[in-house]
Amino acid sequence: MWKTVVEKFPPAYFTLVMATGIISLAAHGLHIQWVAEGFFYLNLVLYPLFVLLLLGRVLFFFSGFKAELASHEKGANFLALVAATCLVGSQLVLLRGNQTAGRVLWALAAVCWVVLLYAFLLSVTLRPEKPPLETGLNGSWLLLVVSTQSLAVLGGASFQAVRLISRRPRSPWPCSGPAWCPPCRYRPMLACSSSWAYFCWAACSTWC
Repeated sequence: MWKTVVEKFPPAYFTLVMATGIISLAAHGLHIQWVAEGFFYLNLVLYPLFVLLLLGRVLFFFSGFKAELASHEKGANFLALVAATCLVGSQLVLLRGNQTAGRVLWALAAVCWVVLLYAFLLSVTLRPEKPPLETGLNGSWLLLVVSTQSLAVLGGASFQAVRLISRRPRSPWPCSGPAWCPPCRYRPMLACSSSWAYFCWAACSTWC
């Protein structure tokens, strides 16, 4: 039984971790802490379980893993691992203030993103026989965008963007304060928990 479960484990199951993390963070933002904490602990069970199942599939059933990763229809589903890893990292940063764990999971997600994304794109591009567009391109390809975005969000929460906004040693804002910057219309404190914080700092420093 377990051999079949591991051999056929679908990477799309990581979307359950993604959805659970999104609800948890949304509840945290709305100050519904019991929901945020409950879904956080649920992810602490689901995420390592799914990772172990996927590792088992890679180690013991590599040929099936390789074939699915090279598939137009199912290959993009593996990028759900990247987004799920980043969601768990974001939960650890926002709910527990654990920047170190967030950075470790960001690094893990970044490695998975590089390996899985380029392996998938090279496989579907170089294979001699390709399916028609209406069957080869489906909604799972949006995970290319979602996984990349999740890396940006967790990176912004764990690394330089937070420090640029929270410390502000000399206040790089020519228009410092809560008001909007008239020339570029960017607000300095916009989205300090995401990569937009660094973008706003750079934009205001350049164009103000």
